Amino acid sequence: MIKFILLSTQRSGTYLFNSVLNSHPDIHIYDEGYFNEWDYSPQLEHHFYNYWLKRIAKDPNQITNRQMRQASFDFIQDHYNSKQHLDAVGWDIKYDFWDGYNFVASSFLAIKPKVIHLIRQNTLKLLISLFFVRCNDNNIKKGAYPLSIFSPLRRENDKQVSFILDKNLINSLLYVETRRNYFEEMSKANFETLEISYEKLVGIEEKEVDTFDKSTLHTIYKFLEIKRVDFDVRTNMKKINSPNLKDIIINYDQTFEYLNTAKLGRYFV
Repeated sequence: MIKFILLSTQRSGTYLFNSVLNSHPDIHIYDEGYFNEWDYSPQLEHHFYNYWLKRIAKDPNQITNRQMRQASFDFIQDHYNSKQHLDAVGWDIKYDFWDGYNFVASSFLAIKPKVIHLIRQNTLKLLISLFFVRCNDNNIKKGAYPLSIFSPLRRENDKQVSFILDKNLINSLLYVETRRNYFEEMSKANFETLEISYEKLVGIEEKEVDTFDKSTLHTIYKFLEIKRVDFDVRTNMKKINSPNLKDIIINYDQTFEYLNTAKLGRYFV
C-alpha cells in the first residue's frame, strides 16, 4: 500500500480531487482529520481531537504535549493501516494544519508518505475565492488566512468584488503566493512529490467537470502505483469553473493597470 497526503490550501480543488479519486475502488483519501478550533465538532467522525480525547479518558497522562505528538502519529498510522488492503491511502492536509500544529508535520515527516501537492496557480482567483468563502456582507469570518489579507477586497454582490488599489493588495497577493512557494519547496525537500495544478484538473473553459483527463489520471495512478488504471473514475459532484477575472472584478481595468505597473501582471495569467 502506498501512503500519501494531498497537500494544499483551501479553495484549490481538494474536494473535487478527493471525490474523483475516491470513486476508484483501490484508492481512499480521508477528509481533513485536523481542524482549527473554530471548526471543531465532537460529531466529526475521524477527527484527531476525538481520537486524542478517547486516549485521555483511558489514561489522563496522555494529555501532555509529548503524548499528543505520539497520539497524532498513531492516529495517522491507524487510519492508514485500516485500509491496507487498498493500493493507495491518503490524507487531505491543508497548509494551516501543517504549520499551525507542529505535531502534524512531525507525524508525517516520521511516516514519510508520498505527497501530491495540489496548487492553484492563479493567485488572484484564489484570493477572491477565499474572500467569498469567508465574507458575508463584508463581515469577515475567522479562517485559515489572516484577516488582513482580505482588507483590499469589497464584495459588490454574490459574484463580484472590487479592489482597493494600494500596497495592501500587493502584500495580500505576495503573501498567498509566498505561502504556496514555501510548501512547494518544503514538500520537494522532504518527500517524493507530484505537483498538480487546479487549472490542469478543471481546464480553463467554463464547463462542468466530474472527472479528469486520462493523461492526468495516469500520471496520478503511476505516482500512487495503482494497478487498475483503466477504471472509470467520476464524481456526482459537478464542479463549475469560476468565470473570467473580467467578469468577477468590477474595477478590472484599473486593477490590471495597477498590478501591471507594479510588475505583477503575472497574477492575471
